[in-house]
Amino acid sequence: MDNLWAEMPLFLAIARTGTISGAADQLDVNRTTVARRLKTLEQKTGAKLFANNAGRHDLTPLGRDLLAVAEAAEAALYKSEAFLFEGPEEPTGPLKVSVPPHLMQIAAPLFADMANRFPALEIDIIATYQLTALEAREVDLGLRILRRPPQFPIYGRMVRAFGGAVFRAVNQDPDGEIQVIRHGEVELPGAVKGLVGGKSTLFTDDIWVKQELIAAGGIGRLPLFMGDADPRLERASNILPDAGWRLWLVTQDAFRASPRLRVLIEEISRYFRDLPPEQSQ
Repeated sequence: MDNLWAEMPLFLAIARTGTISGAADQLDVNRTTVARRLKTLEQKTGAKLFANNAGRHDLTPLGRDLLAVAEAAEAALYKSEAFLFEGPEEPTGPLKVSVPPHLMQIAAPLFADMANRFPALEIDIIATYQLTALEAREVDLGLRILRRPPQFPIYGRMVRAFGGAVFRAVNQDPDGEIQVIRHGEVELPGAVKGLVGGKSTLFTDDIWVKQELIAAGGIGRLPLFMGDADPRLERASNILPDAGWRLWLVTQDAFRASPRLRVLIEEISRYFRDLPPEQSQ
């Protein structure tokens, strides 16, 4: 059956989460894509792999048989990848790291230092907010701000929690401010909502766009490492409770067995752990 193996990550995601929406979150695609690809997969196999029970997708007997085979194949693949990725403990060769663009203002010194200390390491930084490149094994390591730990087969180590505050433009008239909200962000605490309540609102899906909108006369929450470093902005609140800005160092679970990557994981973790305290108050 053509491309059956290519659909195994989809099959495993639905089997492990039990829902179309859970699989969509894990694969970083929309629900429609998951539903369509599942339909195609079942057409290829000629049988139902899941039974839809009040929104949950439970494995059929054939689905359970396929799960056992798929997980065995997955485990064998990870074992072979771990073997192939073994190398000298001194980091050498190509290293692809995916980093959300807005993190580079604090991550750039790390990579510059690594390039100086490990001249045989060829670092290629991929600017992206998505985990998909890591899941597709197109990169070796990634930095991600996540509210929850990543799910297997992605391994994650939480290396920093970033504090935040409400920021506004310097010398901005509060009566003319516009509330700026990023899609999916945690709501402001009740005691702070009065700062932004009743104002016109702009929405965006990008944290850098949010920062620029605040500097142009808006008001909204930003991580301290962004807001405090921007001379156009000033704090409009005290440091706020956790907004879910947890920085994770992520890689394929199989890759972390590589001696070369173990060294780099420790280097990167130490850098963020040792940042000045004001970055994460």
